[in-house]
Amino acid sequence: MRREMKNIPLPTVEPISEKSRLIYKKTGRLINNLFLLPNRFKSHGLENKIEEGPNIIVANHTGAGKDTAALYRIYKRMVFFCASHYLFDWKDFDKEIRENYMRLLISNTGLRRVVNTLLFPVRRLFTRFSAPRIKAIGCIPVFNTKEVLNSEWARRNRELKNLIKSYLLDNRAVILLQANLRQASEFNPYIRKFKHGAAKIALEMFQEFNGFEVPITPVSIYGAEGLMTLGSLVSLRVGKPMTVKPFLSRTNPVVALTEALEKRVAEMVEDDLEKYGRKKHPQPEI
Repeated sequence: MRREMKNIPLPTVEPISEKSRLIYKKTGRLINNLFLLPNRFKSHGLENKIEEGPNIIVANHTGAGKDTAALYRIYKRMVFFCASHYLFDWKDFDKEIRENYMRLLISNTGLRRVVNTLLFPVRRLFTRFSAPRIKAIGCIPVFNTKEVLNSEWARRNRELKNLIKSYLLDNRAVILLQANLRQASEFNPYIRKFKHGAAKIALEMFQEFNGFEVPITPVSIYGAEGLMTLGSLVSLRVGKPMTVKPFLSRTNPVVALTEALEKRVAEMVEDDLEKYGRKKHPQPEI
């Protein structure tokens, strides 16, 4: 069922205030405490991080918090996530948790109702606390194509793409998590097929701004599926950044760059699968 397109205001590209930096720091600490402290966390390739200047970060996305927390943990700079639109309104966020997360976690309908009732105060407190902070730290709201009419989505997508370009021109880092609900990657079924958004933005900026090159950093995340599984290991690997320039001679630079990024993430995930053990191919949870 399609959802009505809500007029969620896009964040403006203004200088980052000290208040926003403080909220970001506290939010990152909270997310880390909620999702990573009970777990073992390992990181690799941190020398490939870009801590200054424009950067698009693409990563596989199969979790409901641990992958986000892992990215918060490794970067010293502020990073700006493109996040599902319902996270920006506490009522929508609460509804999403109630209807979807519990369905994913518990198959028994009766037990699900009981757990929902017991967790109601915590869930309400969490969503009321989180939604305004997600707005305050400059996250970018994203609608999925299945949720709105195609014409509305196309208009909104153009606005979001231009906003991301503005973030990059302001020397910010934007994170695009890859959660393709329809198709697994041909390179590794543990991850999903990558979308073309990051490569499209990089190509358009190269063409529109006199060869302006935006580095795209591939990141793999292993073990992030599930919520807060005690004792589970989360491993994050950062690959060397890529730019669109070496792919300009290809028939379709966007497809070629996207495939290169997806293949690199698949290779890094495979390293973890071999080192830490095979897992059931996860489905994206958000």
